[in-house]
Amino acid sequence: MKDLPVLDMINLLSSLSSGDTVSEVRSPPIDFKWPNQLYDKIIFTNCDLLKPDITGSLGKGPVFQHCIFKDCSLEGLDINGAKFDHCSFENVVISSSRSSKFGKCKFENCNFLNCEMYYLNFENTLITRCTFENSDSTKMKFIDCKLEETTFAGSQKYLDFIDSTLKECDLLELNARRCKLNNCLIENTKLKTDDSVQRLNEK
Repeated sequence: MKDLPVLDMINLLSSLSSGDTVSEVRSPPIDFKWPNQLYDKIIFTNCDLLKPDITGSLGKGPVFQHCIFKDCSLEGLDINGAKFDHCSFENVVISSSRSSKFGKCKFENCNFLNCEMYYLNFENTLITRCTFENSDSTKMKFIDCKLEETTFAGSQKYLDFIDSTLKECDLLELNARRCKLNNCLIENTKLKTDDSVQRLNEK
């Protein structure tokens, strides 16, 4: 993997065109601003993205394969049609004072650990074999999503699942103040039976 200085990383990102591939790159572990431009169907593979402030736009249909997002910010980002495969998000501010959205995205074998996810919306998104652990999920919503073999564990605050399907998921180790499932299809999913879980209009 190639370590890039800040200016080289910014120049690389600024020079991308639709359909380009970025591979085997590690960004410097210092704060820097991700170039605010559109990327259409850019593929990032085996990249370590350490501390970038990614608050612009990733365009349409970016693909991230075996990438690490660590100590960085995705706040206010509106991501549509993206695919994340075997990616990890650690200590990432995905959404805090400004809402962020993943729309029509696909996550497979991804892990979210110690992330800030206030007011984050997943909309019409497929989430398979993923883990959400010890993340601040205040008013995080899954709307019209399909979740399969996905685990929620550790301390999280408020989770809302709306018009979604949960199949073979595990929420037993979830320590939430409230987990609301509204108009959801629940199949072979492990849920707590205490008052923290609210099941409304179950299909």
